[in-house]
Amino acid sequence: MATQSSDRSNAPLPGTVFNERQIRLLKRIVIAMGGLLLVGFTVLVIAMVYQASKLGKTRSGGDEQTVTAERATGGVLVGPSAVPGAGAVRALYAGKDGLRFAESVIPPGARHVATTVDGERMFVSLEDAGGLTVVQVDLANWTVVGAVRLSNAGGK
Repeated sequence: MATQSSDRSNAPLPGTVFNERQIRLLKRIVIAMGGLLLVGFTVLVIAMVYQASKLGKTRSGGDEQTVTAERATGGVLVGPSAVPGAGAVRALYAGKDGLRFAESVIPPGARHVATTVDGERMFVSLEDAGGLTVVQVDLANWTVVGAVRLSNAGGK
């Protein structure tokens, strides 16, 4: 009888090439792989939430700051009292974690042409009658790193 029972358990199930023992083993493997997938997706979602929570933070601790520094173009980064409407902008974003607030005055006769950000650097282009000035700002600490002045050929 023991031989018939072992023969029956080794016999393939109808419609398959697998016996009962192999089917049980496959079920356990599928359940284990499903568990691994669930753990992997959970870790992925936790990592994404963690990275997203760091987006608004700055390296300097995340406090709101007003930047004051002399610009190479002769303009000055100034406080909120010198820029019309700056208080309204500051009030709009008050209490936001990681906000760094910089205010700037464009020199008289100049106009803002473009602003470009590349990694930790911001480039502000200003144009006046004499030519174009590109100011480079380090975004990590909001300091002016340098400026390039491209003058018109005839000084026009």
